Amino acid sequence: MRTKLLIGLSLLVMGVLALSSCGRPSEIVLDDNNNGSQIMLHTDQTLTIRLEGNPSTGFSWEVLEINEAVLRQVGDINFEVESNLPGSPGIQVLHFEPVASGEMDLELVYWRPWEPEDPVETYLLRVIVP
Repeated sequence: MRTKLLIGLSLLVMGVLALSSCGRPSEIVLDDNNNGSQIMLHTDQTLTIRLEGNPSTGFSWEVLEINEAVLRQVGDINFEVESNLPGSPGIQVLHFEPVASGEMDLELVYWRPWEPEDPVETYLLRVIVP
């Protein structure tokens, strides 16, 4: 009887643990529509931001502000072309993963880094890692 109770409790605990991660995507994908918003990113999730850009013009998206104690960029910025024509615009893709609990503002800028002018566009995101 005691063995059955222990097995039952063990199965219950395993079921609760399995269900606790259900319903939460492993990746959160954002785009221009999420500019200025706030997200909650759990430590078992990754963040992907997809923004329109055209590096052939010299403009590119870059991380201007990030708290690397909370969130870190993973890899380089990727560029997905929309057309095979030279100079075509496309989507610049940035990947991030949480490092530890905390809150921070992520700021991305679209600019020509060597020019002294202000960025053409700014992307702001409040990130909360519980």
